[in-house]
Amino acid sequence: MKKAKRPTNVWLKIIGLVVLLLILIGASVGVTLMAIGTLDVEVVKKQGKPVADIFEAEKICHARIRVDHGDTLNSVNLDERSGRYDKSNSEYQLFYQLNIYRDKTRRTGTAVFYTNCYISSVDGSIARMEYLEHGEAKSDVKKRSDTNFIGL
Repeated sequence: MKKAKRPTNVWLKIIGLVVLLLILIGASVGVTLMAIGTLDVEVVKKQGKPVADIFEAEKICHARIRVDHGDTLNSVNLDERSGRYDKSNSEYQLFYQLNIYRDKTRRTGTAVFYTNCYISSVDGSIARMEYLEHGEAKSDVKKRSDTNFIGL
């Protein structure tokens, strides 16, 4: 006795093909409208407002530090002597010392962090933020006893 073949569900395949066809037609129409300028979709990020001076860059950095650390932030100290504009990268470089509470209860004392903030002068975006916690660092350099004063 032969087993009867199960009928394939043709309707599911037809519906799937119709859906795929509609997606392709929609994408084609969308790209065409974008090309002729009728449909305004932001594909490339629009540039922000240029930063005119270091004071505007300070405001941007302060806001980012407050967002990053929130209630755990105790104090922010800007190193005004080291802040500068780097022409080669078109960035403002600002350097901070932060005192941050070790937990949200504010009872465990503070840790000291050194923060470098780089602001693009072209669009006012934060190019990068670098945080370094101050701590007791020990040097791995050891003087060998079988060398001369130069180390050879």
